[in-house]
Amino acid sequence: MAVQDSFAYVADRGYLSIVDVSNPSHPIHVGEIHIPSFGPKAIAVADDTVLWSLLGWGSDHRQFVHIIDVKNPEAPRRRSRLLIDTYSIEAANGLFYLADNDGGFRIIDPNGPCPAPFVQETPVSHID
Repeated sequence: MAVQDSFAYVADRGYLSIVDVSNPSHPIHVGEIHIPSFGPKAIAVADDTVLWSLLGWGSDHRQFVHIIDVKNPEAPRRRSRLLIDTYSIEAANGLFYLADNDGGFRIIDPNGPCPAPFVQETPVSHID
């Protein structure tokens, strides 16, 4: 789950639900997007974009990071997907920072050109 301003972005299996939490005693489900998958691994939000890491469904067991446009929380839409096996996503200063399972670190600008809006890719594995 990720929270920004008055919205919570809740990832559960193949669903990303958007909940208005401006009144904590009365949260309101305002929208969702479904992407068939085995389940979420990581999620982060910055400005009007959510990065959501999912393990593929059916015969496609690869892991993708989905770039979700949430400008309209009632109708979120997928802008792109990136084939990245990531276990951690953080957002800061309008950028996303990803640690992947291949010993890499990536910085993604959600406003960069799709489908591959990378700012930088850097290996960070320790080598003896």
